[in-house]
Amino acid sequence: MPDNFSCLNKTHPAECLAGFYAVEGSTECQPCPKGAFCPTKGLSTYHLCANGTYSEVESLPYCRMCDAGFRCPSVGMEAPEECPNGTYSNSTGARYCALCPEGHR
Repeated sequence: MPDNFSCLNKTHPAECLAGFYAVEGSTECQPCPKGAFCPTKGLSTYHLCANGTYSEVESLPYCRMCDAGFRCPSVGMEAPEECPNGTYSNSTGARYCALCPEGHR
């Protein structure tokens, strides 16, 4: 049986849907874990979310962009991190927060 399929039905393997994956010999499709995504059907593994993105629930076909005021500095983040006091992020998809300039808070 090829990768990307579950084989619960003994006569025909079933291709996994987007949000799920299966390794060769699987009897069930597995949900993509938090911090990862499965963008298309028929995957044999999942992809980790890139810097600037996250996925807080299983089975997502895409990662979410970090909102303004948050950062996602690492690959495979399950939740965004709020910018610490004295820093800011005014755009989505930020990897880092910038220091507040002089005269600002």
